[in-house]
Amino acid sequence: MEQDRGRSLYEPKFAEYQNGVGVATKAPRDAMDDAFKMFQTDYDLWRNQQRDVFDKLKWQSEFGLDAASR
Repeated sequence: MEQDRGRSLYEPKFAEYQNGVGVATKAPRDAMDDAFKMFQTDYDLWRNQQRDVFDKLKWQSEFGLDAASR
């Protein structure tokens, strides 16, 4: 009996606390995910640009200077 009364007093507060923690941790987690996605996109763009330059230089060295512009 005594335990049920204590549970009924604290369960709503505990649920409120859990909800607050979930909301408070979601925003930073989402911000971190967004920042990582932006970093990954920038890195992929940079890496592709580096590969393009390397490929052009490879073509120039193997087939002559005007081959890369064809």
